[in-house]
Amino acid sequence: MNIKFGADIYAPKEVNELARASIGYIESDVMDIKKRYVTLGFHLYEMDQCRYYEDLGYENLYECIEANFAMDKSAVSRCIGVWKAFAAVDGDGSRKMWVDDRYKDFSYSQLTEMLPMSERDRYRISSDMSVKKIREVKQRLKEKKSSENMKPVVEQEKDKISARGTRVNVREDDVVATSQQWGDVGASLGAKLDNMDLSLESLTDNLGGLNGFDASSIPTVDNLGDIGKVGKVGKIEDDVKLSDEDIKIYRDLAERRYMNNIELQTMAPQIHVSIPSGSARS
Repeated sequence: MNIKFGADIYAPKEVNELARASIGYIESDVMDIKKRYVTLGFHLYEMDQCRYYEDLGYENLYECIEANFAMDKSAVSRCIGVWKAFAAVDGDGSRKMWVDDRYKDFSYSQLTEMLPMSERDRYRISSDMSVKKIREVKQRLKEKKSSENMKPVVEQEKDKISARGTRVNVREDDVVATSQQWGDVGASLGAKLDNMDLSLESLTDNLGGLNGFDASSIPTVDNLGDIGKVGKVGKIEDDVKLSDEDIKIYRDLAERRYMNNIELQTMAPQIHVSIPSGSARS
C-alpha cells in the first residue's frame, strides 16, 4: 500500500510496523466493504485506541483515514458504530470481527439506519425492508415516543387544573352556604316586618307618644276637604293643597325615618324624637 503520511513524518521507513499493518488491514476491508464492513469497523476502532495514526503523522484518526481513503468523519463514525452495535459478542462480552447471526441477512445500509434505534425497536425491522421503509418505521416510533413523553406533562397540567377546580368548588360551596344562611335571615326579618304595624298611630303608641304630638292630626285622604289654610311660612302666601300622592309620600317618609332607626339585630326601636318648644302648632 502506498501510505500517505502526515507532514511530521520525515523517515517513513522508521514508522512503527504495527501502524503500517493497521492501515493495511483497513485498506483490505475498504476494498471489500460490502462483506467486511464489520471488520472495517473493528480495525478503525483498533487504530483509534492504539493511536497508530500518530505513528503515521496525524493528530487524529479522522485525518488519517480521510487522507488515505477519502472517508469523512461521519462515515468513519458510522462504520465503528455498526461494529459496536451489531458485532457478535462472546461470553466475556468481547466483540468479534463479524456480525451477529441475528443481523447476518442485513445490509450495511440497513444496519446504518438502525443504529440510533434501541435494541427493542430493532426487533420491528426485518431484512426485507428497504431503507425507506426503515426510516418510516423510525419516524412513527419517534412520534409515538414524543407523544408518550408529553403525557406526564399533560397529566401534570390536568392535575393543576383539577386542583384549581377543587379550590374553586370549595369557594363556591362556601358562597352557597353563606347565601342560604343570609337568605334564611332575610326571610325571617321579612316575616317580622310583615307582621309589624308601621302606622304612625302604632309607632307613637309603642314609643309612648311623641311628647303630646297627635299623629291623628295628620290629614288622611278621607278628610282632605277639612284642610283649610296652612299658616304662612316665610314669604309663601298662597294656599297649599295636598294631593293623595303628597299624603302617601309624607307617610312613606315617616315610615322610612322610623325604619332607619331600628336596630335590625335586636329589633329594638331606637327612635329619638325631639320637638322644640314653640315649633309645634296646635
